[in-house]
Amino acid sequence: MSTVNEDAKIVQAFSRDVKQFKTLVSSVGTSRDSAQLRRQIHSLADAAKAKAQDAKRRCEPHVKSKVSATKVQYDRLFRQLMDDIKNLTASETQLKSLEREHDVPSQDSYKQLDTGGYGGPFSVGSSASRGDFGSSQPAQQQVAQLDVQVYDEAKERAEQLNQLESNMQDLNEMFVEMGTLVADQGETLDLIETNVERSGMSVEHAKEETYKGSEER
Repeated sequence: MSTVNEDAKIVQAFSRDVKQFKTLVSSVGTSRDSAQLRRQIHSLADAAKAKAQDAKRRCEPHVKSKVSATKVQYDRLFRQLMDDIKNLTASETQLKSLEREHDVPSQDSYKQLDTGGYGGPFSVGSSASRGDFGSSQPAQQQVAQLDVQVYDEAKERAEQLNQLESNMQDLNEMFVEMGTLVADQGETLDLIETNVERSGMSVEHAKEETYKGSEER
């Protein structure tokens, strides 16, 4: 069985992923946006969800236990995990909105057909720029390639959004389950924390009494 320190590292790794995810999402729709960035964001979302599921699986038995010596520590980890899941879900909601508002940048696709000094089939004065595609086989091929690429990008975007929806649903269900468990365990945890505080006070009181006794002698 893993230790509380090992499980804490997993929760902390998840927290770092959530912060990085939030930072990357803030770049969507800006000059830093790109298809590569979108892929990185969605890949990170999948990885973060997997870490959250792993951390929940590890911590849950200790939170449920009534005799675990580390119950209070795991309760804190569990609550931190819940906060991070909530933050990740909020960032994914923001990403969903931004992706619907901003199309994936396709500058790389259109540079090949640009007129800005590339001398391509769409350069000024070319047959393609005049709409005469019949006499420009390379232009037709590039247009066909571009159509395929645009289709592939649209398909990839739809798949990413579907996966994002699935992640959000899974995280929401996880959050609800964890919230129910925390609520059920609340009274027990409060009692444990109270007893720990009382034990600490008793130790301090015993020290004071011992000190007073030594002075009286």
